[in-house]
Amino acid sequence: MNYRLYFDAIKCDKWCCNFIKACDLGIEAYGVPITISFTTSTEPTDEYINKMIQQLQKTKEEKSLKVYYANIKLNRIEVIK
Repeated sequence: MNYRLYFDAIKCDKWCCNFIKACDLGIEAYGVPITISFTTSTEPTDEYINKMIQQLQKTKEEKSLKVYYANIKLNRIEVIK
C-alpha cells in the first residue's frame, strides 16, 4: 500500500528573510504558502511524520539552499491503492 502525505508550509527566501529580520519588524518567517506532497510505501506513523517535518525544518540550516521551509504542518494523508 502507498500513502501520499500533504504538508502545508511557508517557502522562505533566505535573502528576503534576512532583510526583513534586519528591519526589526518582529517577523520570523516571510514567504509564500505552499503544499508539499510525498508518496511513500512506509506507513505514516506519528514518529515517521515528525521525522519528515524535522528534515524539512533543517532546510533553514543548509547553507547551499537559497530557500527553506517554515511553519510545516501535516495537512492530510491519502491512501493510494
